[in-house]
Amino acid sequence: MSFSFDRMKVRSKLLLITGIAFAGVTLLSVLALFSLKDRMMEEKRVKTMHVVETAHGMVDYYYQQARAGKISEDAAKQSAIASVKGLRYDKGAEYFWINDMHPRMVMHPIRPELDGTDLSASKDPSGKLFFVEFANLVKSSKA
Repeated sequence: MSFSFDRMKVRSKLLLITGIAFAGVTLLSVLALFSLKDRMMEEKRVKTMHVVETAHGMVDYYYQQARAGKISEDAAKQSAIASVKGLRYDKGAEYFWINDMHPRMVMHPIRPELDGTDLSASKDPSGKLFFVEFANLVKSSKA
């Protein structure tokens, strides 16, 4: 018993062609969605990189002012912290915080009670020590 397209009824042929076309469109749609997701994630990564570069540039400005002797190191630190504290992006929904390499919270604009606290035991819901991971990533990538 072998398959022969010629022996199939017209209704069966139409259903088979329609099914193959539907499967093809579905496959293409799934591939397009994955591609769209990848592009959107890349755009978000680039956008995040740009806002971080802006914040870093502002902090670097105060560092350069202190290095040139125009302001004291303490004044530069306080000015940089105050500037970063006021930064918001993504229509005000997102913000920046500053932690050191210990990790210890230097400044958190939403939860100031965290300022000065040790973050090394802070875990996300999956148990990952995310502030430790942040500090290790910075150490390893030098960025």
